[in-house]
Amino acid sequence: LVHVAATPDGLGDAVTTDKGDGQCFVKPHEAVMSFSAFVDAIESPLLSPTGTPLRAVHYASHQNSSLSTEFQPLWADVELAMPWADAAF
Repeated sequence: LVHVAATPDGLGDAVTTDKGDGQCFVKPHEAVMSFSAFVDAIESPLLSPTGTPLRAVHYASHQNSSLSTEFQPLWADVELAMPWADAAF
C-alpha cells in the first residue's frame, strides 16, 4: 500500500480561488491505495482531447523517504546518485 495525494489541478498545500472568487488555502485529498491502483491512476489520461479534466492529479505523498519504505521494490532500479542533483545541492 502507498500513500497518495489527489488534487483537481496538481496543486496541494496551495492558495486557490473558491467558487465565490475568494481565495482559500487547500490541502490535497490523501488516501492509501494499492501500488497497482496508483499506477493505473497515473497512467490513465489526465485530460480529454479538448482539454477537459478526466481525473484528479495523483502523486505519492508519504514524507521521509517513501522510496525506501513504500516503494522499496523499486529501490534496485534507482540510481542512488543523480549528477544534476549533486551539482545543485
